[in-house]
Amino acid sequence: MDRYFLGFDIGSSSCKCTMMDTRGQIASTVSREIRTQRTQSGMAEQDPRQWWTGFKDAIGHLLSQTGIEARQIAAVGITGFVPGLVAVDDDGNVVRPCIMHTDTRAGRELRELVESSDRPLSMGMLLPKLIWFRNTEPSQFAAARRLLSPHSYLVFKLTDRATCDHDTASITGLVYDRNAQNWDSATLRSLDVDVELFPPLADSHDVAGPLSAHAAAETGLEKGTPVIVGTGDSMASLLGNGAFAPGCVMIYLGTSGTRIHVRRPLIKILSGVHFAPGRAEFIGTILSCGESMEHFGRILGFSDWAIPDAEALKLPPSTNLYVTPHSKQKGADSVSFHNRESVIGLLHQHGPYHIYRALLEGIAFNIRTDFPAESPEMETIILCGGGANSEVFCRIISDVLNRTIKRNRFGSASLGIAFLAALGCGMVTDEHAVAEQWSAMTTTIRPNPSNANHYSRTYPVFRQLTTQMDRLDEFIEGTHLDEAI
Repeated sequence: MDRYFLGFDIGSSSCKCTMMDTRGQIASTVSREIRTQRTQSGMAEQDPRQWWTGFKDAIGHLLSQTGIEARQIAAVGITGFVPGLVAVDDDGNVVRPCIMHTDTRAGRELRELVESSDRPLSMGMLLPKLIWFRNTEPSQFAAARRLLSPHSYLVFKLTDRATCDHDTASITGLVYDRNAQNWDSATLRSLDVDVELFPPLADSHDVAGPLSAHAAAETGLEKGTPVIVGTGDSMASLLGNGAFAPGCVMIYLGTSGTRIHVRRPLIKILSGVHFAPGRAEFIGTILSCGESMEHFGRILGFSDWAIPDAEALKLPPSTNLYVTPHSKQKGADSVSFHNRESVIGLLHQHGPYHIYRALLEGIAFNIRTDFPAESPEMETIILCGGGANSEVFCRIISDVLNRTIKRNRFGSASLGIAFLAALGCGMVTDEHAVAEQWSAMTTTIRPNPSNANHYSRTYPVFRQLTTQMDRLDEFIEGTHLDEAI
């Protein structure tokens, strides 16, 4: 009997489910839309119940489409954006919508935490959002019995067991002890936060538990199917795009544009915290990518991304038109937590596709920041995520970096977490063969020398403009000019 592994990824705009066999081949995949609420400045929330609905719908579709039986599913893995704050009550019901990683309402809480600690903390971590939740919504906070991440919430729904992987715990901020690999109860007490709110810790590939009887009845999967603890989408994306070896650099073009340098074989860093010096390392700051594309797409009236991609590909590199994507979530030392974006140099002859191309160039310029021009330690650059589906975007990034890149349109976080489930159950014995197979699915893009030369001249102008826009942000926030927005 053939065996398969299910991987499910919770994203900012969609959830994706992939079914993989024991050789790493994709049997089927399906996506479902997810809605993010941004009804006020800085807000980014999702209703966790839509993840559960999306999961059940995706499983039903895949089993029906492939003819694969539930008893053939050997294990399940869940991944998703991190950190996200999901609070559940005694009965496992959510007490408020999930506060997403891109939510920036906790600026005051972040500043106060930074002032009282000598350890690094940023808006991208969970703790400022948690303190905001406690201070702003005390009744809902009092009803919370467990604080879960998005992937842990679905694991909880499937197994009735609350868990958290070490890597997700490490980006909570201040309250995880890396040396002890446990929650820092002393720091939590000093913050007047009950340690019992945080679930037991385990490695991402450990089995959290068997699928419960009621989850089996709701999903159509078989009772007792192993479900792993899971982890955030960064590690799942590295795995799912075959960036297994030291020297691989993954540029993930999702809601945020992240850059990760693999320093050790991924298989050797599955235990404990994944992202740390000498293991896998984030390069530079958190950047805006898909969130900015969605914003401009809404303004410019794009409903089919294939059209602006094709039209922007026909245009030459922008000369005097610049778009600066937002710079929120830079870190605790950033004065701006807003998602303000700017179009500079707009002329009458510019149309929507010129603006769109300039936006992609702005994102690529941000990716270039802190990116070494040449490095023998960075042998392979892999573009992945939703943005990798755009031919023009990939070519712009190659030209801006002036580097040969690999484009992977088939890899995904859902594939990676399915692979991690297979590893956790001991059912994949040759990860190198899988990596080679996935590597064969990539295409190579080389920089255009003329375009690369153009971008090397315009990049310093872009950096000057972003510096000025940051100062404008500081002025606007200092004078409260945007409070009415």
